[in-house]
Amino acid sequence: MLKLKQFKIGLRTIKTSAAVGLSMFLVDLLDLESPLFAGIGAISSMQSAVSKSFIEGKTRMLGTFVGATLGFIISTLLPQNYFFLSLGIIIIIVINNLFGWKKSLQLSCYVYLSIFLSDVDERIPYAIYRLLSTFVGIVVGTIINYFIAAPDVKQKFIKSKAHIYETSKELVYNLVSKEKEIELEELTKELNSLENNFNLYKQELDYHITKSKISEASINILGMIDEIYNALHTLIRLQMKPILNKENAELYKKIYNLDYQPSARENNELDIVYNYHLNRILHNLINIENLLNA
Repeated sequence: MLKLKQFKIGLRTIKTSAAVGLSMFLVDLLDLESPLFAGIGAISSMQSAVSKSFIEGKTRMLGTFVGATLGFIISTLLPQNYFFLSLGIIIIIVINNLFGWKKSLQLSCYVYLSIFLSDVDERIPYAIYRLLSTFVGIVVGTIINYFIAAPDVKQKFIKSKAHIYETSKELVYNLVSKEKEIELEELTKELNSLENNFNLYKQELDYHITKSKISEASINILGMIDEIYNALHTLIRLQMKPILNKENAELYKKIYNLDYQPSARENNELDIVYNYHLNRILHNLINIENLLNA
């Protein structure tokens, strides 16, 4: 049963299949002679976010255009030998780097080689058909990704915020109440995931027609999570059983609805440092919870 679940066909798989089939059908219907490139364009456009579909589509079109144009110009104006073939690769790399089109660099080189090595009479038709077929595939893939159950990047970001809050809360509880060693590896992974989801959500809004913006609350939560992470690092390095001061004990009870049980040892100067960083953590946890529930 476990293996069968791993082979579950998801909606994105179905959308990709539909985009490939439809784009290749349209190219065949328009007699563009290059349905393969339409299928490739459709696959590349079926991303985890609509904004990524636009970006990937733009990348493929730039790569195809630069490679096809230079391939035609160089193979037409210069002798068709390996020296000028290599010279064209250098020019393509320079152009892509100059305009910051690094993601389209490899594709530009592939298309350039295809055009350069084609027969003279086939260069222009091949370049045009490849451009048009790729464009059809990108458009079809992006439209299907946008209008048919578009990826909910916002919801993913919201869940990521809530989950990292619970993880941080649990880590603090284990450190203070159970006086056990804690590992920040899981929190590090979740922090990286949260930042990725934040950037993806922001990118999605930038491409959205309404031009909405990330809320100030979300930006504040990211900052507070980062503070918690750094403060936890400091507490771990102190390697001491905690003795909470009165304020932190009250904050602890407010967050966990439990009375703090102090360690059986005498206070020392490091307790001041410990309570300072713990106070920042507890205040941030309360503030994050308020923002999440707002």
